[in-house]
Amino acid sequence: MTFSRVVFVHGAFEGSWCWERVLPLVEGDVVAVDLPGRPGSAPVAPTLENWADTVESATTGRSLVVAHSLGGISALAAANRAPNRIAGLMFVAGLVPSSGQCYWDLLPKFQNMIRKWMKVGEPVVRITRLAARLRLCNGLPPADRDMILSRLVPEPGLAMGTPVDYELADDLDLTYVHTTRDRMVRPSEQRHYVSVLPERTRRLTLDCGHSAHHAQPVELARIINDLL
Repeated sequence: MTFSRVVFVHGAFEGSWCWERVLPLVEGDVVAVDLPGRPGSAPVAPTLENWADTVESATTGRSLVVAHSLGGISALAAANRAPNRIAGLMFVAGLVPSSGQCYWDLLPKFQNMIRKWMKVGEPVVRITRLAARLRLCNGLPPADRDMILSRLVPEPGLAMGTPVDYELADDLDLTYVHTTRDRMVRPSEQRHYVSVLPERTRRLTLDCGHSAHHAQPVELARIINDLL
């Protein structure tokens, strides 16, 4: 499989900046997007449709989309809309709902209850500093951890409550990169997500926590370059 461009999609609470260590190491044409709802993104509503449009608009020719964590949802939506422009998806500890599910459907019932505590309007989802330190940044040195904690932003909840409907093309190249010491998207959850994907999905591992792009940028770039 030959890809004309690699498009990087960040996960929750982060932005395109999270890929800054990986981008210089990847061969060829690369771009990282900022999904609507955070500083630096397009001034449009943070809907799932606009998230998918942002990813699709960044593609050219036959692109590989590399999606971290929550970014997997917008990557799936974009691939469904643009099967001729997105030739491959790589999930890095990515969320993979079944078609017709939204983000909230992936959570245990007791966590799902937080939706009832949100105010009417356009809610945002926040992560506490302690939770981010323990789950998002586990295994990172203090300097990296502090840098990430200082740049996290609230996540607009509008897109997170929208079901994603998709059908994966038979020729879509699929890879799932498991992060084996992940506390944010636990290994058991990752195994469930990859089971949602077709059996042809390539399964690889990185021995790190959730922030693979910070913990092991060289190894992650090597995986991507091997596909290119």
